[in-house]
Amino acid sequence: MNLCIFRKKPVILRFYILLIVLVGSTGIQAQKDYKWEREHPGALLKPKADPVAGFRATSIFDVLNQIPLLNKPRGFEVREGASARLHGKIYKGYLMVGLPLYYRWGNGPLEKQGEYYMANIYINDREELRNIYSFLLSEETDKLNLPPIFTDTFAVSYQTINGYSVGVSRSRVNQNLYILNPRKRPCFIPTTKEQFIKLWIGKLGLDIAKEKGNMEETKGFLKDVKGNAEAEANMRQTIKLSELWLDFLVEKKKRYEQKLASLTAAEKQAPAYCAMPKDMAVLQKKGFYVNKVTGDLPNELADGIEAESTSPVFQFNPDFFDPKLPKTAFQLIVIKDGFRQGWNEGPLMPLVQEDFFPKIDFKLLEALMYK
Repeated sequence: MNLCIFRKKPVILRFYILLIVLVGSTGIQAQKDYKWEREHPGALLKPKADPVAGFRATSIFDVLNQIPLLNKPRGFEVREGASARLHGKIYKGYLMVGLPLYYRWGNGPLEKQGEYYMANIYINDREELRNIYSFLLSEETDKLNLPPIFTDTFAVSYQTINGYSVGVSRSRVNQNLYILNPRKRPCFIPTTKEQFIKLWIGKLGLDIAKEKGNMEETKGFLKDVKGNAEAEANMRQTIKLSELWLDFLVEKKKRYEQKLASLTAAEKQAPAYCAMPKDMAVLQKKGFYVNKVTGDLPNELADGIEAESTSPVFQFNPDFFDPKLPKTAFQLIVIKDGFRQGWNEGPLMPLVQEDFFPKIDFKLLEALMYK
């Protein structure tokens, strides 16, 4: 039996080696067959009208289309598009410049990419300047009708590009950002301790109400397991643990209320930091249920907590947009490179980074703002 197995193994090994060689050869051949038609003249496809009356997206394209890379494309087509929607009291806009390449497989017909590079332009959209994965207590802020809060925004520095001072940054996924905010209004502001404590008081109130509801529901099931000693014991243990957790939440809420009452006016306006505690509140430690819940919850106010780490807490600046301007006015422009540095470099990357972004007339774009 063993001899038979040993005879088969070299055959199987040779088969896999042959398969790897064939697949590798096919991949190499495909690379040879694929050809970017670098000199094929392209077309510039511009939007015919603005997406909303007064929202002058076509004016932005008029500035960008002064760049030879776009108005005299070779090896690719230029596709431009725009959309806008009312967000509160101001219009947000999304513009894109897509560059699908022309290519051939071997001596086959000329083809055009179906998925292709896009540069994105965001108008009045501060979402693009913060980490969307850093929201805190998003469910609670929604339920309590409070502004969203988060812990991570992108640092902005200023560089002179094409003779103009431009804000530059890099997104969480390593995309270059070019920012026009000539009035230098802060997009984000710190969340104050007073605001953060009030949020936590509200959150704990929601948690207490939910825990009470769950506990009453569990108590209602006791009659269904009457006579089943094991099931009844498990359910009573669940109720006991729920009572312990409820006591912890009630005490935690009381402490926050006392903390808020003790703050001076200056302390209330101080920036809040949240903490990841070393002593996490749990119902079980070292395999045994606790008799009293102690410790802290993730993302509580950092004051007085022994923390693994702390983070500042931010929110959108409610005074960023000038209410005296029209709803369609451009008050913030963010241009995002479609390439992720070190991730998806392609044949267009050097062209875009050398002949597109450095050639944008940011001064002309600024002239379109605040109108």
